Amino acid sequence: MTQPFIAYVEVEIPEGWEIACNQIRAPKYGEWFIDPSGIHNILRASSDYHINCKYVIVRQVFRWPEWLTANYIAMDESGIWYGYAKKPSKIASSWLPQQSTPYVRLTPNTLTNFVPPECSDWAQSLRRNPNYEGNE
Repeated sequence: MTQPFIAYVEVEIPEGWEIACNQIRAPKYGEWFIDPSGIHNILRASSDYHINCKYVIVRQVFRWPEWLTANYIAMDESGIWYGYAKKPSKIASSWLPQQSTPYVRLTPNTLTNFVPPECSDWAQSLRRNPNYEGNE
């Protein structure tokens, strides 16, 4: 007979990194994870790991660019990032801006030096500007 149980894991996250998901699981290709051996701090998966491999998945902390005045940013299903004046709503495969509020497509380029945060799931991509003090 098998019985489910809940386990709490305490792990030291190196500076400049943060927990990427709320479960311990097998890393997917390209994801970063904590090396449990302690030999290396962070490793990147070179392929999808076997489902029985369990690791803490992490990502680099996204630092909001000073020039980016959008209050929120989010990625759509095709991987394109947008900036929003107010918190957008999640719809089928994208984010819908609040009625009559501006939004702008953010394109990585050398002029703006926009490097989007690491994100492989558009539905989890919404980020709030840490300098935003307005209402949702």
